[in-house]
Amino acid sequence: MKKIIIFITLITSLLSLFAQEDRYAPVLSQIEQNSTTLKALRYRSQWQQLYAQAAQLRETVERYAAVFSQHNNADLLYKAYISGEMPLLNYLLETEYYLSAYEKQLQAQRDLELTLSELNGFRL
Repeated sequence: MKKIIIFITLITSLLSLFAQEDRYAPVLSQIEQNSTTLKALRYRSQWQQLYAQAAQLRETVERYAAVFSQHNNADLLYKAYISGEMPLLNYLLETEYYLSAYEKQLQAQRDLELTLSELNGFRL
């Protein structure tokens, strides 16, 4: 990606040098067309990367949601602790695992929303 930016910068500096002479007009038009093509390719590449990232994040968020909807044992853990079946340390450790996974789900949702907002920026 950096090579493309350097190349485009080089092309624009060459354009300014060649713009002073008319005999380079055909070369200038070809360079301008190639520069436009490179910019379009870079734009498309960024869009495709964001789209792939959004699809992967959406899948991750859906997996987290499915696991939490099927395996939410927070109430059972609390009942086991209250009834004396589980010591406080084990209860806190299990709760920490649950909260850590929930935090990861929230981070994935945040990342997905940020990626979707960037994709919407491409539409504008």
